Amino acid sequence: MLRARIVLLAAAGTTPTPATSFETVYNSRVTARLFMRSRDEITSLCDGFTLLEPGLVWIPQWRPDSPHDVPEDPSKYWALVGVARYDGPPSPSAVAD
Repeated sequence: MLRARIVLLAAAGTTPTPATSFETVYNSRVTARLFMRSRDEITSLCDGFTLLEPGLVWIPQWRPDSPHDVPEDPSKYWALVGVARYDGPPSPSAVAD
């Protein structure tokens, strides 16, 4: 059985950083808006889906060839990525709980 999957790549940030400065400059110059989101906001986009390994992670943490490929502060890459699988609607017993 084939299961639907979604791939997420979302700009992320919760505190003033160069990324939020980029967001301000970008939004002042283009029609399409950029919105930085928190990890919780991005995770909520996966409601009804199961996040697959390695979960929602910073770009360099997504399946690196070696642990040495992950920088000391991967959040400097400003975006979180993940893949989630749709497993179908919840069972009636799960909805009742």
